[in-house]
Amino acid sequence: MHVDPSTALATLDKAISYDRNNVRATLLYGDALLASGDTEGALRAWRRVEQQSAAHVGLVAQRLMDGYRAVGRAREGLNLLKAYLADMPSIDLLEVVFRGVIELDGADAANQLVGDELRRTPTLLGLDKFIEARLMHAPSERMAELSLVKSLVGGYAQKLGRYQCGHCGFKSKQFYWHCPGCSQWESYAPRRSEDLSVMSQG
Repeated sequence: MHVDPSTALATLDKAISYDRNNVRATLLYGDALLASGDTEGALRAWRRVEQQSAAHVGLVAQRLMDGYRAVGRAREGLNLLKAYLADMPSIDLLEVVFRGVIELDGADAANQLVGDELRRTPTLLGLDKFIEARLMHAPSERMAELSLVKSLVGGYAQKLGRYQCGHCGFKSKQFYWHCPGCSQWESYAPRRSEDLSVMSQG
């Protein structure tokens, strides 16, 4: 069902006036502004998420990067996300920053970024990005073995990254505002974690 952006904005305005810290309403408000053609307004809305709940910035990272790129200020967007990553390390932020660094600064800088993050926050998902960065500069004789390691690590990394409902424990690759397991609202932690229990499930 198509919703007119102006109608959505009016409804979301009411939601935000009722609860100034409603991250979901702010995120959707930015989406509605973007749909109405106001990219700068959308960026201002999405940036408010940091003040509402710093833990949720990973959920808006890709929107911010895409928005800054669309208005010709990709460097500003990347610098903002790198600052977020320095203060609030998360798998989701790392993925967006990693792609942005490759785009704007090249493979060497991306390699440095993920190496630093892996030392600071060791995760299998971080290791997957580290190997991906190394593959960009791998000599031909190392390419096959690094590709094999990337395939193995990447497969497990994708299985491990999960959001989890704090009420019923339901785990998912996707973030939900409304848990499909117990129907609670806003019960999901906003950051993915590495769920080692899936390793035994194949």
